[in-house]
Amino acid sequence: PIPLHQNMSASTPEPTPMSTHANESAPASTHEPQPVLLDLNELADTNDDPPDEHGRVDNITNWCLIRFQQHYKDTNITKDDIWQYIYGVLHAPDWREEYANDLGKTLPRIPLAPDFQAFRQAGEQLIELHTGYETCEPWPLTVTEPPPEDDGTFYRIDKKMRWNKTRNSEGKLVTDRSVLCINNRCKIGDIPDEAHIYKVNGRTPLDWAIARLQKTTDKTSGIKNDPNQWHTWKDHPYNLVLHIQRLVTVSVETHRIVTQLPPALVYLAGDTVGDIKVDTVEDSAGEEPDQTENPDQFKQRHSDMRSFSAKARTIKSRKAQSTASQHM
Repeated sequence: PIPLHQNMSASTPEPTPMSTHANESAPASTHEPQPVLLDLNELADTNDDPPDEHGRVDNITNWCLIRFQQHYKDTNITKDDIWQYIYGVLHAPDWREEYANDLGKTLPRIPLAPDFQAFRQAGEQLIELHTGYETCEPWPLTVTEPPPEDDGTFYRIDKKMRWNKTRNSEGKLVTDRSVLCINNRCKIGDIPDEAHIYKVNGRTPLDWAIARLQKTTDKTSGIKNDPNQWHTWKDHPYNLVLHIQRLVTVSVETHRIVTQLPPALVYLAGDTVGDIKVDTVEDSAGEEPDQTENPDQFKQRHSDMRSFSAKARTIKSRKAQSTASQHM
């Protein structure tokens, strides 16, 4: 999961490796997909970039830049493009699902997706959205109006914020996640279902707000933390409501961008996954052979760039159905 934060600059004090070891030209597997990945075994020197005047080194090395330009046959690709691509591809649903166990243990392996620009553009949008979550456009929600005699406490956090409770058709008390109760007086409603899909480290942005925006006292130091006294909310308590609305914007827009992403993983020529043999070439970029290569060369070059086909997308569901039927 990608945390919301503001430190998204491509330049940091220390260079950081982007990936764990992975072979791009690994042999076709009879069980698992073989994605095209960056091969750090080829990396000769991660410190090939001189520091700038502030002593900072770009996280995207010259080696990485050349590797991307060669793979996608595009010398116009820049380090910022790669940074945006990586942020976009880290949100790819197929990649996150396929390597869910690995991502919980090791550094991510960066796939070289067939459609570079799609992930670069998505990454650019996501970076802007996630680093600008405090200033983005608030999502239109319904908010309880304060009474005329409000003394400035109507929007204040008394205890922990909570989701509204309502009774279903059977009379049972259930959680209504379309309404957030700031306190016993103020409620924010019409929160869309899409606001509860995108998660950061296991929680949605709204759930993180509920968990963190509450009055606390440190047992050791006695220091009190009261969100109501934060400088941007102390004199303007309605800013809390705007903050919640902006978190909804981040959640909904992130979900929209992610669901529009193309496949990030690719299959090698002749791969057999489960009981499905990937036997069709899908080139998402619609590329044609250039003038320097014949059709056979073009086919060979694209043997390691097979995108998820409709068949491959059914692998996991078929495995699940097969497993379920064996235990019936």
